[in-house]
Amino acid sequence: GITVAGTHAINVNAGPNDVVSLRHIAIVGVNTNPGGIRFLAGNTLIVEDSSIEAVNTGISFEPNGDASLILRNLQIRSRGTHPEAVSGIQIKPGAAGSANIQAERLQISGSPIGILLQGPVNGTIRNSAVQSSTGYGVKALGSGLNPVDVHLEETSITDSAVAGIFSEGSESVLRLSGNTISGNAQGLLSTSGGRILSYGDNKVRGNLTDGTATGTLTKQ
Repeated sequence: GITVAGTHAINVNAGPNDVVSLRHIAIVGVNTNPGGIRFLAGNTLIVEDSSIEAVNTGISFEPNGDASLILRNLQIRSRGTHPEAVSGIQIKPGAAGSANIQAERLQISGSPIGILLQGPVNGTIRNSAVQSSTGYGVKALGSGLNPVDVHLEETSITDSAVAGIFSEGSESVLRLSGNTISGNAQGLLSTSGGRILSYGDNKVRGNLTDGTATGTLTKQ
């Protein structure tokens, strides 16, 4: 395992064709370090079968070019108090960057934002659980040349203090299928033209305010 304070535990700044794979690692912070894993450059980051806890941001993906993030079987418990604390997983490409995310079997708890998606980013998150966020479960911010278009499938988002799903901005699209969204202050929330599109098979129940999708999709 890696115990760290005052800095990111792992920084990735690789070549444009490099694939970096991290497996079977355990990162434990002291609630004051900025984060667990930070990616700045490379072709692909793969993180599997690992845990990150007591940090401010579990994984911060900030590519300066086109890059992919692949996540499988992760546990992230983020309860830090650092001023930069934002999320269990943060996707935030640089000015010339873009991101594709493929994630499954994530367990994220206790973050201000469970998963933060800032464009340009596309991809799929499936078979995961985001719980007890002190703000939002999944938050998408997309506008102008920085669109967000992400599928969320078979995932539970529960007990968020503000909203389970939040889509903000005219180029922000979240596509929902087979999810359970319950116990949040508000289930679905959109603003400033953000879209939440549902395939009609989600369970949005038991929130203080359930909210509604902005549109529907038909399965082929």
